[in-house]
Amino acid sequence: MGYENDLMMKLEERGYGTSTKKVCSCCIRDEYLKKLIKLNGKVGECDYCKGQNGKKLKPERSSQLKN
Repeated sequence: MGYENDLMMKLEERGYGTSTKKVCSCCIRDEYLKKLIKLNGKVGECDYCKGQNGKKLKPERSSQLKN
């Protein structure tokens, strides 16, 4: 196996990997990341926002998470 494959396997063992989840700027505390999402994100539903009734809130600019 190559180095990249070994590294990928080690990262997956630790719980890191790819994700298809999206996050909006409201769910991020870091100001730099918020700004990046606001500038580069696309309008869509955040996988982490939920209202008091458990339903998704209105679509905002969101960005796909990359682990």
